[in-house]
Amino acid sequence: MDKYYSFSEEIDEIVKEYEKFKAKPDSYPDWIGWNPDTMLLEEDGGEDLDWKILPVYGSKEIIEGRYGIEWGVMAGMLWSCWANLWDLVFKHFDFDDVDVVAFSKLNPGQRLESHTHDEYGDNLIFHMGIEIPFGDVGIESSCGWHQWKQPGEWIVFDPSEAHSAWNMTDKERVVLYVNFKP
Repeated sequence: MDKYYSFSEEIDEIVKEYEKFKAKPDSYPDWIGWNPDTMLLEEDGGEDLDWKILPVYGSKEIIEGRYGIEWGVMAGMLWSCWANLWDLVFKHFDFDDVDVVAFSKLNPGQRLESHTHDEYGDNLIFHMGIEIPFGDVGIESSCGWHQWKQPGEWIVFDPSEAHSAWNMTDKERVVLYVNFKP
């Protein structure tokens, strides 16, 4: 647990890296759809459903196995965008144990249905709040229910157990997502 606390103390630097992306989005990879199939429910009639990630790092197994892209090419591109963030992440998480690092965005008025990720084996998922709007925004997992209140708050959970998330505010919710082997 100490590594999660010490990693969360890097929140100012992590937010600074995310703010660089927001200032120059064309210089970075784009948000990509993240398995939105039937897990999201529309809460507000006309809103398009949108659960996306902004990739920061992917392991060779994930990049080549799931996406069929040469790992060296993708890793080089991501590292050129996120070198400082990689330093922060891998100061606290063992490089060989991390499968995915990304920012995860849930748009306003959306709910991610309860689901599991059996494909991750024994991995855990770490979420840390980056952009947390005021209001009803949270996550429920096997660890319980967590209402996001401010950047830097974090939760670790087992993705093979049912979990759900919601953002019933009028602003985007962004968390830093780290999928890793404990």
